[in-house]
Amino acid sequence: MSENNFKPTPVEKRENWRAMKKTFLDGLNIIKTDKALLSIVLIVMIFGMFSEGFDRLWTPFLIDNFTFPVLWNLKPVTWFGIISLFATLMATLMIEFVDRKTDMADQKSVIKALFLVKLSLILMVFAFGMSGNFVCAFFAYCFAFMFKESFGPLSGTLINRSLKPEVRATVFSFSSQMDSLGQIMVGPLLGLIAIVISIKAGILAAGLVLVPSLFFYIYLSKTHSPHKAII
Repeated sequence: MSENNFKPTPVEKRENWRAMKKTFLDGLNIIKTDKALLSIVLIVMIFGMFSEGFDRLWTPFLIDNFTFPVLWNLKPVTWFGIISLFATLMATLMIEFVDRKTDMADQKSVIKALFLVKLSLILMVFAFGMSGNFVCAFFAYCFAFMFKESFGPLSGTLINRSLKPEVRATVFSFSSQMDSLGQIMVGPLLGLIAIVISIKAGILAAGLVLVPSLFFYIYLSKTHSPHKAII
């Protein structure tokens, strides 16, 4: 696909870093005076810490620790396709189920759903890391992926309903930055654990990273007022 008459912005006039810095500082100013909103952003950062390590380690964990079933001469790459397809289907059904069972207009209902989803995710990550055979690892990963993918819509709903329109975009952008910061800070550390100790240890450590977020949900359930923006 050709691009005609394209004129890139000169390097000296680009403001990528300046815009990023402004978003970060604006978001920091908004959340620093509100403990509930700070808790929500820290939960997002913790999820970033977890996801970077888990997303990188689950594939080598399966390859190094299990023998893939001999079925129709399927190669490992095909099995990974099957796993991803099955896990995505489960995640789609789970998101629909959560949407039907959660009152998205009630912050406390969303927080309760997030707590249950996160607790289930932690348990499934531990189950995956402790799996003794391919079948157990297959289903544990699919369930972990299912709960992992359910976090995003619920978290977005909580942030959306917790903010007034004039600051919503800034906090969403700031949350994305904190997610990336969490990945940069802890992802390499989980990889180091996997190299020095074992991939299993890296996956279990990723599960442990999520545990503090449960306490933030407990705190939020006691401080959030239903149907009211916190800032």
